[in-house]
Amino acid sequence: MSPLCALDLLFSGDGCSHPSYSILDRSTIRRASTQQRCFTLDTRFVSLVETFVKFSKCAKKESYRFPAALLQYLCVGCPITEATRIYFPFNFDKKHWVGVCLDCSLSKVVVLDCNTSLRTDGMINKEIRPISEMFPFLLRRAARQVFSKNPKALTIERPRIVPQNHTHFDSGFTSILLIQAHTVAGLDLCKCITPDVLDVEAQKTAVIVYEENVGVL
Repeated sequence: MSPLCALDLLFSGDGCSHPSYSILDRSTIRRASTQQRCFTLDTRFVSLVETFVKFSKCAKKESYRFPAALLQYLCVGCPITEATRIYFPFNFDKKHWVGVCLDCSLSKVVVLDCNTSLRTDGMINKEIRPISEMFPFLLRRAARQVFSKNPKALTIERPRIVPQNHTHFDSGFTSILLIQAHTVAGLDLCKCITPDVLDVEAQKTAVIVYEENVGVL
């Protein structure tokens, strides 16, 4: 598994639960996540992409053996097999972050991108395709019968409704806020994640992280 990155510090300690930031009350986030069976993974999940070459060459993909560390992370560390929607941040070329939602109920990948001018839909599909193709097989491997015996790749969508922010350094934090908003109320709440709210939310996040690691101010 790949090491944690700085963005993962905004997640709870186990890397597989609820983000530790707040444009909404944290109790609201946790309640919505539980009711809708949503789980958030940290950036280690993206190591799944690294296995795509071997996966694509496997004649019988249903029998492909995923890395033990990945299976342990997903199946032992958190109840991914119970999830309806699974979220994680994804980085392009170590420069731009997006939020990704794997919607098991609708068999699709939703890419929450705050700067769509950087990549065409075709470029996004190429980058996300390994996850969209392998994920159904990974869930089957995790003993979850969500998909058919011959699962198909998840469709990939990048909604244009997401507010745009062309400031390069804002994409990491914005992707986390978009994940949080989508968890609670889908794309309707994502419309509230505009550039003008970032400063206030950053201050709230700083307080939350401090209090969770040091103590109440």
